[in-house]
Amino acid sequence: MMMNDVLFVGGLAMAAEVTLAGLRGEAEVDTLDVIASARSLRLLTDDAIAKLVRRARIEHQSWAAIGTALGTSRQAAFERYATDAEREPSTEEHAVRLPVASARGVARTFLDAFFTREFKTCHMLSDPQLARGLPEPVLATLLESIRQDLGEILEVRESRITPYGSMQIVDTPVVLSRGTRIVRVVVNQLGLAGGFFLLASKVDLPVDEGDE
Repeated sequence: MMMNDVLFVGGLAMAAEVTLAGLRGEAEVDTLDVIASARSLRLLTDDAIAKLVRRARIEHQSWAAIGTALGTSRQAAFERYATDAEREPSTEEHAVRLPVASARGVARTFLDAFFTREFKTCHMLSDPQLARGLPEPVLATLLESIRQDLGEILEVRESRITPYGSMQIVDTPVVLSRGTRIVRVVVNQLGLAGGFFLLASKVDLPVDEGDE
């Protein structure tokens, strides 16, 4: 789980705890605080769903499947959560993407900077949303957590790339002393990282597509 996901979960748990305490009528809980917590819970839940839908699309889940998970129709899910790029007709066939070699270079530079604690470089290579979501203290905590769980890096292997809309999804196997993980960097058409994920150790890596 990424550190920003952990922070979301912590915020949801805190808001839910105060809301439930108010619903139970616990005397020490102020009703106005409960109302504020319930509102925060709703906002955090909406935000979490939007982030999870975005992740599902990166994982190639269909809008029909997402709609089913949300208890709504494919069209309703698309209209609420689709990005501007996905709303363009024939996005997959005609999207302008960064060349494969360039996307691979951006992802590798991002990973090298992350694992050597050059977090300012990570931010220079990130779009504004990712940079805001992963400030330097969060990146430092995430790196320390990875090293505590998996040890030191032994090898960074060749990445594989999947085109998705206007983005290139770059999956890179990273071998550590106590395990291997796939690190995913999503690179947009401007050559900036728009997503950063630590995946499971066993992932079916796609075959390269696109012109070098």
